This record gives sequence, structure tokens and C-alpha cells, in this order.
Amino acid sequence: MNVRACHPGGRVDLVFPAVLVEGDLPADSRHATYGALGRVTGADLHDSDWMAIFPLIATRRAGRPGELRLRVIAEAASSLRCLGGGILEIYTARVRLGEPAILPILPARSLASEFVTIHWRARPDSSPLDLEDHVDEGAFAAAVMAQLRALQVRARIEVGPARGFSIDHDIVVGRALVLHDLDPAGSIRVQEAGLGGRARFGCGLFLPRHDLARPARHPHFQPARTP
Repeated sequence: MNVRACHPGGRVDLVFPAVLVEGDLPADSRHATYGALGRVTGADLHDSDWMAIFPLIATRRAGRPGELRLRVIAEAASSLRCLGGGILEIYTARVRLGEPAILPILPARSLASEFVTIHWRARPDSSPLDLEDHVDEGAFAAAVMAQLRALQVRARIEVGPARGFSIDHDIVVGRALVLHDLDPAGSIRVQEAGLGGRARFGCGLFLPRHDLARPARHPHFQPARTP
């Protein structure tokens, strides 16, 4: 598959219906989805910023499928449409992708991300299993505001609960985050640039809050709280 290299232009969302046709998906399939997409596209996705991968949601019902959402540079969208009709193999699971919709990134007053990983400070007495201690809320909020300033974006933030997922033997930790009172240009910049890192694993990716807060489609999202 011929996919163009990183480009500074605008981005779009490719949204594929996703139906689980065999096996079971793990509780968190971020890393495995990234690997599966690398195999079927033949593209080197490591450290590339032309594609961001939202967490895969797959159902067994063709009449009410889940979705695989990819945020890509606009120039790559046509090359990736051929994934529709194909199969992603994720561990023992097989997920069939339908024909994608290509959606523009639209402005919104409030944006939400279910997982942002950014610089954090662990407390000296924190337990290895205590995510709230390992993702210091104040340090997290300060780092978010610094990144927003770098993007020239003004927003009121809500910091959500700490959470984590595993990649190989490492635990990636972060928090849910909601941004409020965005102007149209700022909301587009946040959605295109993201916040923090690991966008290829679904981190730091934002959608209008009403899109992300559908429990049936995004079961891991929890309402955020003001720090």
C-alpha cells in the first residue's frame, strides 16, 4: 500500500464499521490494533505522525457494528479506504472492517479524550498499582496547560480519573481529559495535533464531547472532574 509520508496539512477521520467475526478481543487492544494495521498496510507506523489510531470497538452484530477510527492526513485517506472489506487479525480475534466514512474534523466548544498520557510525577510513597499516585493531578494539569499554550489554544480543563494500559511489559499511565470553552480554530488545532504522546495507541486524541460520551460505543470513558 502506497501511503504518503508525514505532511503538515489538514486531517480527516476514516471511520470503518467493525464487526467481530471470530474469537474475542482482549480488554485493551491498543497495541495489538497498531500492530495489525502495520501488517495489513505494509507501512512503518513507528514514530510516524501521519496516522493516529482510536481504540478499536468491535461488536458481533453486523446490524450495529462498532468502529475503527483513524485520524490521518487528508492525502492518505484514499490510500487507506481499501482496508474496507478486509480482516484485522488481533491475537485470536478476527475483525471485519466495512466501507469507511471520511469525516471532516469539525470545531466544538468542548472536546474529550478518554486517555491522555503526558509528563507525570509519581509520589515517593506511591504503590506500583496506585495509578492516582503515579499520575499526579496537579503536574498533569500543568503539563496540559503548557501544551495548550504551545498550540496557542485557550481552554478550561477538567481532569478525569487516572488509568493505564500495558504495552509488552510496560504500563502506560494517563488520565481522561475534557477541554471546555474552545474557539473554533483552537478546537481544530487540538484535534489535529492531539496532546501528549502515543497517538498511534489511541492516546491524546479528542472528539466533540457528545461523540465520546456514548456508553455503548465508548465503554471505557468516564466523566471527568474539575481539579
